[in-house]
Amino acid sequence: MKLTLNDLVLSREALQRLLHRKMPAKVAFSLARIVRRANVELEDYNKTRMGLFKRLGELSEDGRQWSMNKAEDEKREEFAEEMQSLLDAKIELEISQMPAEDLPDILPMDALALWWIVQDPIEEPIED
Repeated sequence: MKLTLNDLVLSREALQRLLHRKMPAKVAFSLARIVRRANVELEDYNKTRMGLFKRLGELSEDGRQWSMNKAEDEKREEFAEEMQSLLDAKIELEISQMPAEDLPDILPMDALALWWIVQDPIEEPIED
């Protein structure tokens, strides 16, 4: 499945909510495999993002958090450009998509975020 890193990042919470729903074992297993593969990409994203903060951002006074709030305008601009480029990156996740009817009832907003895990429905031909 090809998608942007942004699609994956935006679907993190929806995936977690879906994982905590009651579902048949076969569906739970398929979903767990999808999440495992997605997490590999998300870990790489987080490492890259933290590298950008360390290179361009400022460490908080207590030394616990990186931020762009006090960074120079030039650095904030560069950070925004770099982040957008990162989020626009195309990734390939080797997953087996799931039929929509296999997924438990999910919130409409989660269904939108998880478009990439659902198989395209087979449309029945309309008979006259």
